[in-house]
Amino acid sequence: MTVRLASKDQRERATAELLSILAEYPGGVRTSDLRGTPLFHGTCTLSNAQIIRLLRESDKAEQYCGGQGARTFSLWRLK
Repeated sequence: MTVRLASKDQRERATAELLSILAEYPGGVRTSDLRGTPLFHGTCTLSNAQIIRLLRESDKAEQYCGGQGARTFSLWRLK
């Protein structure tokens, strides 16, 4: 189950938390590894789609693709 980010404040808090996690890992972090953050965990977990949307909208993170064929993944780094 994922949380519904209904307010602007929730979206800003989620984005700030994701960006702070990316700052800790300059080598990059996979989208799936960004699930279950300290603020958004358990029944309030962010989905992969929400994480991707928030990071793209922030314009402070870059998305890279890794893997091959059916085994691809997105890797995120700060700009």
